[in-house]
Amino acid sequence: MYANEPPAGQLRLASPDTIQFTTGLLVNAAELFPGNYFNTGGDEINAKCYADDPETQEALVASGKTFEQALDDFTQAEHKALKGVGKTAVVWEEMVLSHQVTLANDTVIM
Repeated sequence: MYANEPPAGQLRLASPDTIQFTTGLLVNAAELFPGNYFNTGGDEINAKCYADDPETQEALVASGKTFEQALDDFTQAEHKALKGVGKTAVVWEEMVLSHQVTLANDTVIM
């Protein structure tokens, strides 16, 4: 099973192109709203989807990173981009309880 909830699919977060696209998208979306917080998710990560995706596996091998390291890099890039437009990142508790990501002290965990 690849989707916990619709819409189905996962971002290829080990891809530099995906990181660039996603950070740009987040910045553009965050600038539309006056609030100080922006949720970057972190729940519904489906490890099987990444394990079975040849492009993700190739990117991980090429970078010498594990999935968790790639997730950390992806999360760091997202949160840095949001901080650059004055937003505080919000994540779901799975990012702390289920994954090995580094979060800034001001990150809000729901």
